[in-house]
Amino acid sequence: MPPREDAFFVVAGNAAATAAAVARLHARGSAGASAAPPDLADDRTEIGPPRRVAWRAPEWLTTCLAVAALPAGASTLDVACGSGRVVAALAARGFAATGLDLLPDALARARRLAAAAGVAGSFVVADAERRLPFRAGSLALVTGFRYLDRALFPALVDLLAPGGELWWETFDQAQAQFGHPRRPAYLLAPGELAALGEAAGLTVLATRETCPPGGPALSAIRAVRSPGAPGSHAAPLRPDA
Repeated sequence: MPPREDAFFVVAGNAAATAAAVARLHARGSAGASAAPPDLADDRTEIGPPRRVAWRAPEWLTTCLAVAALPAGASTLDVACGSGRVVAALAARGFAATGLDLLPDALARARRLAAAAGVAGSFVVADAERRLPFRAGSLALVTGFRYLDRALFPALVDLLAPGGELWWETFDQAQAQFGHPRRPAYLLAPGELAALGEAAGLTVLATRETCPPGGPALSAIRAVRSPGAPGSHAAPLRPDA
């Protein structure tokens, strides 16, 4: 599915089915869903498979990719990868992209997305709150989107090679007015994400806090591990298939 904040049209078999689909999407947080206008809904000229995967990379990922200079074939890890769109986007750029998630059904969706996108990604079933199955200093990039565990940041920094980067974006306190999540444990205070990175030993390169009408309210960071920091350059452990 497109990101919840995106506007998109819905086409179904008839007007009633379209209205029901829009209502379900609204209930799941996709406030930008709306019924397609008649000229689009009645257009059946497109050919191809009856089902297609609609997705795009998170905007913060695209922003960071435009300015970062990651080495070709760099090893990357997306924490709590969910449906796998970050892994697919990084693999499409030629990186050795791995996604980690606790839920096997999420990784099944991620594998389907990678296959539909024609890219090769690796996926690991693991709990991000426990010891991560990667060697220290083995990754050029660690990413995380819409996931927060404050205690995790020092462990993530330890996985980065010197010069490796952390790109993170998740909800801040203003999100509570829009819906899920509302628990303080999953919401950042203003400036907190940058402080977490600095406390873990990163140098912050860029930050962003956004709150468009209707949400989501997000804080983002791009940070780097100092090139002079000690670390191993060993390859990551082989992920589970």
